[in-house]
Amino acid sequence: MNVIGKPDVWGMPLQDWFNNNLVPLVGTPELGELRVKWYTIQAHAEQDGELVTVERWNGIEWEQHGLDAHMTVEDLDNLNQELGGEL
Repeated sequence: MNVIGKPDVWGMPLQDWFNNNLVPLVGTPELGELRVKWYTIQAHAEQDGELVTVERWNGIEWEQHGLDAHMTVEDLDNLNQELGGEL
C-alpha cells in the first residue's frame, strides 16, 4: 500500500498470488536438488555448442553449470567435484 491507502501500482500482485496459492501445491525444490538438461544433438550439429547444463537449487535460485563440446573429461570431473559428486 502506498501513502494514500491505495494499492501500490509497482507491486507484483500476480507473483504474490502465485506464491500464496500455487507454490504450496507444487512445492519447492530441496536444497541441493539437481536438474540436468542434455543438448547432444544441438551440440554435435554446431560442433561447439553446450552439451549439458546442470542446475543446482541453492535455496533461492537455480545455479547453472554447463559443459560444452570442447571441454575435457577433466572438466567433467571438476564439475562432478564441484557439485558434490563422488567418483
